[in-house]
Amino acid sequence: MSTGKICCLVLLSLAVLAGAVTLVVILSQPRCAAQQYRHGAVAADTETCSLIGRDILKSGGSAVDAAIAGLICTSVMNPQSSGLGGGVVFTIYDASTGAVEVINARETAPRVFPLNLLSGCGVGFPIGPRWIGVPGEIRGYEEAHKRHGRLPWKALFEPTIKLLSEPLVISPVLEKILHHPAFSGPGKSLW
Repeated sequence: MSTGKICCLVLLSLAVLAGAVTLVVILSQPRCAAQQYRHGAVAADTETCSLIGRDILKSGGSAVDAAIAGLICTSVMNPQSSGLGGGVVFTIYDASTGAVEVINARETAPRVFPLNLLSGCGVGFPIGPRWIGVPGEIRGYEEAHKRHGRLPWKALFEPTIKLLSEPLVISPVLEKILHHPAFSGPGKSLW
């Protein structure tokens, strides 16, 4: 046999061996427990909030209950991403009927809104309380809960309240935001 054929045979054998080893590794990996995600799963932007949502599902809550509980937690863990002082567009899909429902609870302008508010924006952007929208997030959660919730309203807040009764470790992102010069320094404070 020529050297070239031997080399090809060795390479082919190594490729088959590598494929076999890869299959063994993949097939020997632990699998999800039977029926682990048979009825649903919750994915929030932190593990803590995902677990709160999961526990709401396990305690008989609806998917909307789990989403609300996870979002309440997120407003504490990552207030820059979600917050009770903001707004929400809640989209609910009913797999049994195929219906899609949207609850728009975005922030709104205050009832007494100065009609000329934007006229002062020429040189610099003015700041102050006139620019604060009326939050709609809690009202959106409340409406979604009225339509699709199973657990008592207070049960959706209790896990996050319990979370706040213990020392809270904030994320590096939130720490960076809280210590940003725009929010701290002489004459400035978030609190």
